[in-house]
Amino acid sequence: MHIARALSSLVGALAIAWTLSISTPRQAQAQDFGPVNGTWEGSLGPISGPGLSESNKPLPIRMIVRDEAAQVFTGENFNDEVKSGRFKVERVATNMIIFAIDSGTDNDGLWVETWAFVITQKDRNTLITNLYRVVNNTDVPLNLDFSKFSSAKTGELKRVSPE
Repeated sequence: MHIARALSSLVGALAIAWTLSISTPRQAQAQDFGPVNGTWEGSLGPISGPGLSESNKPLPIRMIVRDEAAQVFTGENFNDEVKSGRFKVERVATNMIIFAIDSGTDNDGLWVETWAFVITQKDRNTLITNLYRVVNNTDVPLNLDFSKFSSAKTGELKRVSPE
């Protein structure tokens, strides 16, 4: 009889705990760090791994974000704009992708290139940033290193000015 009462009490306690857990939903909410529009700067360090081009140089980046478009500058003094007018911004809550895909021709023939910055806000003034770049020189023979290649870099960008 004591075991039956104990089991009945245990089942009752579990039922109450289960009811409380489903009646008070805990929905995670993304922290709101405000708008990402503005100018961001930093240096992205190289990542190595299978399929990635060897690089030991960090890449200085200045990124100007304006709603659904962005500008990206590289170089020692951010003198070089990358893919002018091509970068688009897709954002959900604290995360965004800033990307550009284009193609063209040069002395080696047709090339196709993608840049993708995969980003989350660490706080109001810091973006954790991963850059992936993939190039396909479609007319270059496969046995040459620069026929097809990719690179990856990671780091943080700091806000240097709002919009």
